[in-house]
Amino acid sequence: MISAITESETVSLVKNSIDEKGLDLKMEVRDTTITSDRRRLLQSLLNLLSNAVKFTDKGMITIHTKTINSMTNISITGTGTVGVTSEYGWQYSHNKHTS
Repeated sequence: MISAITESETVSLVKNSIDEKGLDLKMEVRDTTITSDRRRLLQSLLNLLSNAVKFTDKGMITIHTKTINSMTNISITGTGTVGVTSEYGWQYSHNKHTS
């Protein structure tokens, strides 16, 4: 489930870096159940969030989830100008398990 557990674990690991850079963090995350390897999902989210922090010098990082049919799209974007451009963004998608 991507919710408070995965979200708070991921954010807590990079929170100091976000605060040190004075970045804002916007969470647009709905509780979503995802059938996945929890450890790999957490690692993927951590990698994407770390890259967003690394390449965003000022402004905001946004974590957004959107579910269409049975697919959940998780995107992590930053206002940075270095690295992957906002045209492509960083995205991780996985099948969602509906309960």
